[in-house]
Amino acid sequence: MADSFHTKPLLRILQSADRYQILALNRHQARLFEGNRDALAEIELAPGVPRAITDVVVKDSKNRERANRVYGPAAPGGTTRHGTDVVQDALDNDTARFFRAVDRAVITHHSQRSRLPLLLAALPEHHHLFHRISRNPFLLDAALDVHPDNLSIDELREAAWQLIRPSYLARLASLTDAFHAASARETASDDLAQVAQAALAGRVATVLIDADQVLPGRVDPQTGAITRTAVAEPGGDDLLDDVGELVLRTGGEAVIVPAERMPTRTGLAAIYRY
Repeated sequence: MADSFHTKPLLRILQSADRYQILALNRHQARLFEGNRDALAEIELAPGVPRAITDVVVKDSKNRERANRVYGPAAPGGTTRHGTDVVQDALDNDTARFFRAVDRAVITHHSQRSRLPLLLAALPEHHHLFHRISRNPFLLDAALDVHPDNLSIDELREAAWQLIRPSYLARLASLTDAFHAASARETASDDLAQVAQAALAGRVATVLIDADQVLPGRVDPQTGAITRTAVAEPGGDDLLDDVGELVLRTGGEAVIVPAERMPTRTGLAAIYRY
């Protein structure tokens, strides 16, 4: 039995480079989803994020009713805006206020914490408005021209992945380039023993871990020394798991990467802080 849990499957979910979020939005409510290429689920909006337009806009039915009755001849040289126009303007203003409040809250409570790419899923008439008012640096230009209520969770995941895939591949390429650049400066390594020591010392900023490799053994969490074992041996573990845990524990980032996208053959590639 391993001395620690086998965490790579969990890391794949939480640390994979293919993770993203979807903001599902219409003029009445907001919902948030998070997932990757394999799975997608709705997540609870943080307290402070408006879930419905009524959380932001107080309806004044009497004022709306009065606005609906604004009729009469235009002044000389002017135009008359009838009641339905006034009501529509009010509805549009309410929608803009709701979208702006959602955008600010999602940035603060979700995007700045997760730093994940964000897709907007909304009806086409709402895309321009939200993109115009949004200040979210993680919001992608690509968007889903549908509200998730009209799709199954698998259909939503598949549609989202087709849009996320280019940014995902770009991020993997960026991580690979960063590793090669750091290697040229001798601030990177793919040597397991060296990376384990550096992780313990808090020197690893980012470690890329092969999603498919398992290296039997364990890392001593006190000394960083590695011991290779057989998987079935008592105390057996995955060295890559242990290194990933050390990096996370010391404030670094562990990213699970498909084998075909890894820049090394050793199962890991670490970029050092110094």
